[in-house]
Amino acid sequence: MGYRLEVLRRPVIPDLTRSERRSWRLHRQLSSLLTKDSLEEWRPVIERNLQRLRGSVTGQPHSRNLDRWDSLVERGDMPGPHRVLTGLDRDPIEMREVSPMSGLLPHSERQAVLPVLADVGVLAGASARWPYLSVVAVTAASLASQRRLPAG
Repeated sequence: MGYRLEVLRRPVIPDLTRSERRSWRLHRQLSSLLTKDSLEEWRPVIERNLQRLRGSVTGQPHSRNLDRWDSLVERGDMPGPHRVLTGLDRDPIEMREVSPMSGLLPHSERQAVLPVLADVGVLAGASARWPYLSVVAVTAASLASQRRLPAG
């Protein structure tokens, strides 16, 4: 007589460009450091970055997303920034395109995230359109030597 609803949970690999994946990984790492205290400590840098971005960004959705970042920081809302920093749907991806979080991730943590990008197949499909490939390939080769994997 009726229908039964069945909800299945399964991992879905997000369809991100190389740039979106890089941004997501770096912002996800920054999210692990984000607390109320760190947000207050970072506030001057975030506000300077927002001012700088407002001077160089035009059009939508970027201008609207800068307003949203400003609102999140002003309110001290913790779940909101975490969602934006770690989300994989289109809205957080677009928010990260105008992220005021540059300069906040410690260099050591940034460097720890970047080799992971090469290791998870960001190099797949690499071509002449990526002139910096040789720098990334060195990182991939060093990872391969550390793990005794072929440096293909």
